[in-house]
Amino acid sequence: MLNLTTLLLFISPTYAAIESKPAIRIIADEMECDQQSSVCTANGNAFAEQPEDPDKRTIRAEKFVAHFSKDRNDAKLSQGQAGKNDLKTLEAYGHVVLTNKDSVIRCDKAIYDHATETVELFDNVKITNDQNQLNGSYGHADLKTKKYRVTNKNSQVEGLFINSPKKDK
Repeated sequence: MLNLTTLLLFISPTYAAIESKPAIRIIADEMECDQQSSVCTANGNAFAEQPEDPDKRTIRAEKFVAHFSKDRNDAKLSQGQAGKNDLKTLEAYGHVVLTNKDSVIRCDKAIYDHATETVELFDNVKITNDQNQLNGSYGHADLKTKKYRVTNKNSQVEGLFINSPKKDK
């Protein structure tokens, strides 16, 4: 196990430049990566971002489990090139906070699907955009379209919507 104050992890920087896929940066108190199973676990003050993301999306939690797809193209490997790793999903546990330039999402557990840019949200879900907020026990967020859905299995969903003051012309 790597015991680090901060860990900078770039997923296939060579291929990121070629295929214009952005790097993922993960910082945590400690991280353990298993290349055989293509899983990395970050514990303690976990933080992730795509440094070049124009929406400035970030995620913080007590723990991350990142699952990667492994491209084991034998032709590349026989030529001495490394296989490529692409982030598939990022699971976040404990005091999860997702932010972008428009909103803040809080929950106890989140599963981010990198390919679809969607997040499944579990327990104590609060989605805040400006002064408006949705609260429930389960949610789904599409980060591309900025569409959010919240449900509550034991009671009703709560929404707080604040009217913006009208500006004088």
